[in-house]
Amino acid sequence: MVELKNKAMKKLMYIFGMLALLLFVVACDDLETKTPADTPGTTKDESTVDITVDNWDPEHPFFYTSEGKKEYFSIRKDQVILKAASAVDAEALCREDVFLSAKISRNQWIRASVDAKNTELDDLLKLSGVLDASYVLEYGNGVLHYVRDEIFVKPSGISVEKIFKKTGLSKNIVAIELFDKYNNIYLISLDMKSGDILPLCCGLYESGLCIFAEPNFFIEMPVF
Repeated sequence: MVELKNKAMKKLMYIFGMLALLLFVVACDDLETKTPADTPGTTKDESTVDITVDNWDPEHPFFYTSEGKKEYFSIRKDQVILKAASAVDAEALCREDVFLSAKISRNQWIRASVDAKNTELDDLLKLSGVLDASYVLEYGNGVLHYVRDEIFVKPSGISVEKIFKKTGLSKNIVAIELFDKYNNIYLISLDMKSGDILPLCCGLYESGLCIFAEPNFFIEMPVF
């Protein structure tokens, strides 16, 4: 009888020992996998990337080409690009006396000539129906580059969505289109002023999140 009791006690102790070991293993595993974000009272680090371009000069704008080359532009203050609120507004704006000439490009964007000495961007932004306005950029060979609210991006190992999440700009995305699936290039429409597009592209490139980021320029070749 005593022998049976001893066997029962040993079995019970064995069971308790295994349970204690199991609880210990679970506790250790929980400690290894727990991050500061899992601990009450802490928040998850989203690793936000600052894409501010330290040496950005609005009077000497530039961008990085797909080859990583820095290209500088001169500003043509006699040429502007504007975005109208609607097609009707675009038609009406083209008849404004402030413009020496004006024509509708697409999606309510207007390319226009102005008197650079007597016309400022602020004057144009006060016109009824104007959502955005910026000066046109000229490359060294006389080619005019009109900046709009679209950019081309080739991600560097992460998704486009994650790039904009890391930079805190997810809310600015209007649409994402896979422009070139073979080269993994995306066309992104943004809710941003055209004047902010170039520094955005430079900041994205310098951050290392993109292989390249370029504005979707409307390009006008010089007429000889």
